[in-house]
Amino acid sequence: MQIKQKINNLVLAHKFNDLMRMLAGSADSRANPPAITEELFQSVLIRRNREFATAVGRVPPAQRIIILPHCLRHPEKCQAQPQQLFFTCTQCGNCQVAEIVKTAEKFQYAGVYLSKGIRAREKIIHQFRPAAVIGVGCIPESGLGIMFCEHQRIPARFLLLTTDGC
Repeated sequence: MQIKQKINNLVLAHKFNDLMRMLAGSADSRANPPAITEELFQSVLIRRNREFATAVGRVPPAQRIIILPHCLRHPEKCQAQPQQLFFTCTQCGNCQVAEIVKTAEKFQYAGVYLSKGIRAREKIIHQFRPAAVIGVGCIPESGLGIMFCEHQRIPARFLLLTTDGC
């Protein structure tokens, strides 16, 4: 599904007000909503990431979690153990997830979760109640992730993947 279609689906899914607040950064956007384009959506995500950088940086790593998308796993070689909401990396070395886990452990992050999807990502945040989130995802999932974290009043930064549609 194209990014533009996913953005339109957000609007159709009655998330218009949330999306407009995210895009404009204020309630004024409901009166004169901007045209939603892929470029606008991406630029807003980048702006939001910059705005949250300081807040996330203030949170000690031991109170942060990292949420990765399942598409980073090697589809055939991955030995990660499935849990209800995420996969637990066994550090088998068949993909780069193991290196992310090792680095997070070195800096004593609260956890690294290889999420099974956007709804699972939200449930992980509810379950583990981090003080900050660092996420990785495609543009549409990162947008939803940032909106969810904002709603929960949790500072979050998302690293954007260059592709979507996994």
